Amino acid sequence: MSNMTPEEHARSYARAFPHFVGRGGALETWDQKCGSLVFRYIDREFGWSPFPSADISSARRAANGSGHLDPTAANAPALAFHFWDIAGIENGHVGVGMTSGGGMLFMANASVTEDLGDAIGFASVDHYTAAKAPRATYLGWATNYAGGRPNPAAVAAAVGGLRKKKEYPMFSIIPAVDSGIWVQSTVTGRRTHVLTPYHLGLLKRMRDNDGTDTMFLQELDIVRIYLEGIGPDQLAAVSANELIEEFRPEFDKLGPIGNTTPLDLDETFAERIRSRGVQ
Repeated sequence: MSNMTPEEHARSYARAFPHFVGRGGALETWDQKCGSLVFRYIDREFGWSPFPSADISSARRAANGSGHLDPTAANAPALAFHFWDIAGIENGHVGVGMTSGGGMLFMANASVTEDLGDAIGFASVDHYTAAKAPRATYLGWATNYAGGRPNPAAVAAAVGGLRKKKEYPMFSIIPAVDSGIWVQSTVTGRRTHVLTPYHLGLLKRMRDNDGTDTMFLQELDIVRIYLEGIGPDQLAAVSANELIEEFRPEFDKLGPIGNTTPLDLDETFAERIRSRGVQ
């Protein structure tokens, strides 16, 4: 039984299926296929036990078939199913919690904050609700999906892995209200802006790396500047944050970036980091 966390399972799924595979093998966007993602993700990564028994032809119908929905996202355990009412009974929206609470859900929608493919990735309850306002209403969460549940043994292994990962994290990644995404040290309390979703992915890969995820040297250089920016050495932290803020306007011009290999600007950024002489 794998002890990967729910997030690691989600990243594994997205690497295998960055696009929705439609009839005849046609590759399509995942946007507007949230229910299909939820069903396929659980089916492939955990297995259903039992399978959903109520109508799952739309996320809103699945919500109706999931019994009582707790409207407080903060109460949700990892792998809870979070539901929204949007555009009526034929539509709706659903995402799966990667951790307890509503801070990180795996979902299929163009409004994800970290895109792992074509509209498949992560977003918080608050972010999705705000992005779809005023049409979207958060209904709440349930531990079943129209009567279906992930295999309990697989869930226990994933949640156990999540607890192990969170025992002594070096840093936390925090979406701040109206001010982007920040990385903050759990040791020093220092924080700095995360410039792009690509950099966010690098930080998460470094934090969770168990020696099996090979990374480019340029990627390690990019991670290093963030670690210096939140580290204990005040002069190094000031210097690192100055470099991050210097490049911030250039990265902002590019918009959302989800590439898995360094872009030209990232390579320039990494070269500047290396030229500072810290090895």
